Amino acid sequence: MKQIYRAVTHPSGWGGLADYEIRQDGKIYRAVTHPNGWGGLPDYEIRADGKIYRAVTHPEGWGGLADYEFR
Repeated sequence: MKQIYRAVTHPSGWGGLADYEIRQDGKIYRAVTHPNGWGGLPDYEIRADGKIYRAVTHPEGWGGLADYEFR
């Protein structure tokens, strides 16, 4: 499992602990150390096009368009 950390340039600043974790199902879940706590359901999902989309279970709802991409 890979973990995602805030960058120093994140609007909330560097956190030092993982905010998210990428699980084998290709979905991104809030880590226990996320500022809002563990969510239990995925916030994001990585799709076949390699971009990151909000999952239906995201707190703000499904977006339809990619929110993030790998570079």
